[in-house]
Parts: sequence; C-alpha cells; structure tokens
Amino acid sequence: MQVASVSVRFGLLLEAYCWGSQEHMKLLTKQMESLDKLKGTSDLVRSKKDKDKARAFLHDYLAEPHCLEALADVLCPLDPSFRCKRVK
Repeated sequence: MQVASVSVRFGLLLEAYCWGSQEHMKLLTKQMESLDKLKGTSDLVRSKKDKDKARAFLHDYLAEPHCLEALADVLCPLDPSFRCKRVK
C-alpha cells in the first residue's frame, strides 16, 4: 500500500505543477509535437526501400511548412539549455 500512496501523492504534485506552470507546459507540448513529427518522419523514411530515394524524400519532407514549423525553435528534450533552431 505504501507504493500506491506515494504514487498518488506524486500524481497530485505533478498535476498541481502542470496547472501552475502553463508556460512550461507550452514548452513541453512543443517538444512532444516535435518528437512526434520526427518519429513519423523516421517511419516514413524507413518505409522507402532505396537509400537515395529515402534521402531525397527526407529532404523534401523536412522542407514542407508543417515540418519547418513543428521542428523550429524547440528546447532540446535531452538538455533544455540547448535550443534547436532547425533541422539540417
């Protein structure tokens, strides 16, 4: 039972933090959207059989406006002291 009560307390603390820190939640949401976009892009590129076609597809796909917007100006999830400006 001790683990359950700690889990509930942690959940309540996390919820209170999320409600009280809306600016940080916006940053975390942007990070999640960017990671989801990268994961989807990776899956699309992997589905291509030819390496050259996959590379060309990747460059074209990342140049599309929806990718540029999703992947621009994001705090790095691994080290928030770095800001990812764009994908090269």
